[in-house]
Amino acid sequence: MVGGTSTLLVRLIMLALGVVVLIVALGILFVVLDANTSNTIVSHVRDWAKTLAGPFDGIFSLSSHKGSIALNWGLAIVVYAVVARLITAPLRGASWWGRRATAAAP
Repeated sequence: MVGGTSTLLVRLIMLALGVVVLIVALGILFVVLDANTSNTIVSHVRDWAKTLAGPFDGIFSLSSHKGSIALNWGLAIVVYAVVARLITAPLRGASWWGRRATAAAP
């Protein structure tokens, strides 16, 4: 891939990750703090967060519904971040920790 194209792709993936993390984190915050669900913004953000974190619902079941949401949706954030990092690392020509991969000396 051309350097500029891969850089743009990395930026777009990281932007998408940022949007997903923001939505899910706000969803967690709204659930834990009992935000007013009749508020349009709260309702939409919680719906979007539930959709994005849907595959992670019910992985852990705590005695507290809020705790379960925070843990499961928080796990979704971590998994999305790891997947984004795994996708973007080769595009940056970097190892997992961000250092450039180098060829072994002869």
